[in-house]
Amino acid sequence: NLANAYAKTDIVTEEAFIKHLALAAMHIPPHVFQPQSVANIANAFAKFGVKESNQATVEDLFHHISAATLTLKPEALDMQNVANILNAYAKVGMRESKVVRAMTDAVSSMASSPNGCLIVSGDPHQAIANILHALAVLDVRDPDVRRIVDAVLPALLRIEPDVCQEQGVANLAWACAVLRVTDAPLMDWLLSALSVHLQTMNWSCLRQVQQLLITMELDGVCGLGKGGGVPLLDDLL
Repeated sequence: NLANAYAKTDIVTEEAFIKHLALAAMHIPPHVFQPQSVANIANAFAKFGVKESNQATVEDLFHHISAATLTLKPEALDMQNVANILNAYAKVGMRESKVVRAMTDAVSSMASSPNGCLIVSGDPHQAIANILHALAVLDVRDPDVRRIVDAVLPALLRIEPDVCQEQGVANLAWACAVLRVTDAPLMDWLLSALSVHLQTMNWSCLRQVQQLLITMELDGVCGLGKGGGVPLLDDLL
């Protein structure tokens, strides 16, 4: 909680203090960690950032967090936990294959629950977008990507596009481009979301959407390219 609180304030600049927090976290046995504490600590140190002066400490901490993550039961995690953990690894540029596989197992476990992978608080689409975006940043490939897409797609299709944030839609579009995910139902959902949000997207978001359009054009996938139903998309190609 302390590390997460300071990370949210953006006022911590003392390297010694950050290292002290990391060492304190590493003194906690891996099996003691709960899902929320793993997510909070990983997310906090990802926000602190990796610098040359603290790189070794952060790497050691994330190896410890990896050990803690692997002790968690898949059914104990929720979508926000998974999103925060994967997003943290993506921010520090560490691809731990065992952690990715554990998070894949957790998402698959959620998919078989009564509520599936849908979350009920905050932006229900953002967690899904963040998970796929993190996988893309970490350059994760099948079978983990396919398992996660198959697990989250039913939940995503239940979300009304107009309740989503522009950044989340753009992140999802970019992730689909990088991961080469072009499932027809997902592309249809993105088309609906872009028809709602495209006009108000900033340039950064538009560049992410453009990446998906270019990928689909090159791969010969129809649906979001020229004549796909959203006139503004034609201008991005």
